[in-house]
Amino acid sequence: MKGCIFLLAALLLAAAGCGRKEPPALDTLQSQLLRDACGTLMAGDAARSREALKRLADTSGGNAFATAAMERVEQHAALLEINQLLREGRIETATQRMREATGPAFKAATQAAPVVEALAAFKAYLGQRPFATSEAAEDGLRALNPHRPLLDQSPAFMAFIQEETASLVTLRQREEEQVVTWLVGELDAAAVRGTPDASQRLAHLTALRPNHTLAKAWAAATVSDIRALEELSRLAERDPASRLALETGVCLAWPQMSEAAWRSVVPTFVKGQPAGFSGQLLQAAATAELGDYDGAVRNLHALVEVTPLDPRHVSRLLSRYVLTPRQAQAWCWRTACPGVPDILGCIVQLRTSRPR
Repeated sequence: MKGCIFLLAALLLAAAGCGRKEPPALDTLQSQLLRDACGTLMAGDAARSREALKRLADTSGGNAFATAAMERVEQHAALLEINQLLREGRIETATQRMREATGPAFKAATQAAPVVEALAAFKAYLGQRPFATSEAAEDGLRALNPHRPLLDQSPAFMAFIQEETASLVTLRQREEEQVVTWLVGELDAAAVRGTPDASQRLAHLTALRPNHTLAKAWAAATVSDIRALEELSRLAERDPASRLALETGVCLAWPQMSEAAWRSVVPTFVKGQPAGFSGQLLQAAATAELGDYDGAVRNLHALVEVTPLDPRHVSRLLSRYVLTPRQAQAWCWRTACPGVPDILGCIVQLRTSRPR
């Protein structure tokens, strides 16, 4: 029985073997060409990759795949070239390659366009630095806004833009300080001359620096806030900039300043060196207030170049320290032109007169 089973199995195996065919030899050419194309593409050699794909296209059954792969290789090669140009900083050349791209490379160029445009805008921004004004810096940053979604993906760019924003704040502050300094200088001269109208410049200064010493001094002198004037005077004794601000603010208000308010600042203006034109005028008045006509003349001599004086200053100087109030109303002192030389000439003739 066992022998019959063994014989049957052997016959079955023999019968199965009679119908089997030998497998054909494996054609490795297509797979090898495909491996070559991929390998050379990964190595950055687009030319050899295209050559391998062309050979693959020439083989039977490989045409459709090879054609599609060659388009991809063309796109990849275009991207590689644009990327290399960008790495080298040749953004203008990369832009030109994009414009000249045709066929499969055109699609790649379209994909790369936003990046190239963003880098071109960033390069243009860098070319404008350092900015002369905060307005120019703001315009430069504003030009980058359309490209920020791409640029912000770079941590290095984000760190850079934070520094630029901080620099812009510093630049604005520096410009504002320059404007404030200019306004104080303009107000100093205008307070003595009476022209141009100081109200607009004073309003500008107050808008920029509501708590500026000049604005405080003008307000305190106008409303006769003696305590505030004394506090500002103490500050002015320690700081030249504060002294100039105090001088200018008081000089602007001097024509309508009360006697009590004026006398509260006389000791401050008698001491020290005047910081501006207003200080020279007020020191002349303060020293005359104390009967020191020589000191008054010295300070008025320093103002000879600042003519004409505000007619209200002329009237107050003459009526208080040179002429009687009735004499100060004479036609020669009521014209628009009397200045420091006129006052000096009168003081030379009448310097021995009583101060009032």
